[in-house]
Amino acid sequence: MSATQTERNNVATVTRAFDAFAAGDFATLAAAFHPDARWHVAPMGVLKGHYRGRDQILGFFAHLAHETLGTFRSLPVLMAAAGPRVFSQNQTSATRNGVPFSWDDVLIFEFAGGVAIGVEQYVLDHPGIGRFWR
Repeated sequence: MSATQTERNNVATVTRAFDAFAAGDFATLAAAFHPDARWHVAPMGVLKGHYRGRDQILGFFAHLAHETLGTFRSLPVLMAAAGPRVFSQNQTSATRNGVPFSWDDVLIFEFAGGVAIGVEQYVLDHPGIGRFWR
């Protein structure tokens, strides 16, 4: 089965968001999210885990950069769309307090009207990432 045009557009939006994040282009990044979007990841260490609204999500991204002195990187290795969702498998890395760490995660973006309304983040090495953010 081939992807619909909406699915292709949603994947393109996620790709632009990753590119914007890497470039520090917060205006383009913000445009990918609905003003009332939510981002959820299990709370760990200095990360609270639940972010509601585009401003909190962008603040979360700024917090990642601050905590890692700008070393935080997340590179998608595989994306797929199914209806209103885009699944992105990523290789992520950062250095915090002088300790480098890399991990795999999966983001599930939910879309409505061409923008992300929600993101669920799943970290594959939860104990390791918990120690990193402690």
